[in-house]
Amino acid sequence: MWRAALIVALAQPLCAVDYLKMPSGKTVTVLDSQAAQREITAARTSPNVVEIYDVMAGVLIGQHQHAVQHPIGQVSQSPIGQSLYNESGDEIALIVGLERKKSHKVLPFTYLRVSYYGESVPSGMMLFNEKGEVVAFQYVRHDQHETQAYAVPVQAVERAHQDFVTNNFISRCWVGMIVSSSGTVPEIASIRPNSPASKAGLKKGDILAKVGDYTITSYHEAVNAFYYLVAGQTETFEVFRDGELITVELVPVPKNSL
Repeated sequence: MWRAALIVALAQPLCAVDYLKMPSGKTVTVLDSQAAQREITAARTSPNVVEIYDVMAGVLIGQHQHAVQHPIGQVSQSPIGQSLYNESGDEIALIVGLERKKSHKVLPFTYLRVSYYGESVPSGMMLFNEKGEVVAFQYVRHDQHETQAYAVPVQAVERAHQDFVTNNFISRCWVGMIVSSSGTVPEIASIRPNSPASKAGLKKGDILAKVGDYTITSYHEAVNAFYYLVAGQTETFEVFRDGELITVELVPVPKNSL
């Protein structure tokens, strides 16, 4: 179940391995859900440092004395086959797949399935590209393969941080449209009256082509792109309507404000 954000006070050091310092001076790190719940439970009894926790990305935002600022890169929309490295520059893993579903439920964004050459690294460890840029965080191990795990793209970490810096909270966005999950193309199945989508001029039957920097060819790609919207920040939507490519600007609103 989605819980947009939880304010907690941490009395103990986080059990993740790495802490990434963002340009704002805030620290971000990633924990798996079980580790995060342990930290939240401990925090309730002895408050110290206030943090914000994004449940879906496993991201904690706050301050940490051991945070290091690294350059941040991006994982492409087709990252399969990309090598991953540790902080020392050693090649340790390969992106072998994309995870869009779990237990037949569509995930809020696409996780990376990573195969390690040795043992899987601990949750929270930063993963780098060959340029030394952070592109992902180790999240949780694969249920069946000891050397495989799921990683959170650094874009999801940046999205949580950007939302917090902009709005002082973390929330999923609402645009007021439903995209068909049964068709072969990402067709808009309905538009809510007076919604951001309606105000932007989008219509039922439009075919999504692009949301911001994300090219859309399927329902799952649409879900992934919607995750990266930040409330109050204008984003460009491109749609096909009667064979014509139309571009509109849309301002999403926080889902928990409805």
